[in-house]
Amino acid sequence: MQFYKFPSLLALLALLSACATSPTNPKEIAAAQNERVQVLTGFWGTNARITDISNSINSSNLLLVQITGVNDSSDYLQMEYRAEWLDKNNLLIPSKMTHWIQFPAYEETEFRLRIVAPKPEATDYKILIREVQD
Repeated sequence: MQFYKFPSLLALLALLSACATSPTNPKEIAAAQNERVQVLTGFWGTNARITDISNSINSSNLLLVQITGVNDSSDYLQMEYRAEWLDKNNLLIPSKMTHWIQFPAYEETEFRLRIVAPKPEATDYKILIREVQD
């Protein structure tokens, strides 16, 4: 009788894992896989999520990053971000801009951040986003 319980348990486990939800929007999937931008979650989590990340070089030869996200909550969220810029050797470029900067995320709307590197030597970045904790 024990032998029949094991296949039943496996079938139930496979059924439950197939019911799990995952992002279906290709931009959400790409943004979720991008390790350069992370939304930090506190104890209760967050209702903000990243939906798109774009970057380019501006006319001053500086790396420009645009992040699009959405606040799924019916509440206003006070958010903040911190950008670290890296050179071609993956070394941190010291900058006065490497600190937490606040921005609003209005209820049930998109938000966008445009962040510009401090020097042309910046070839990569790491951006952390979190809710402001009172």
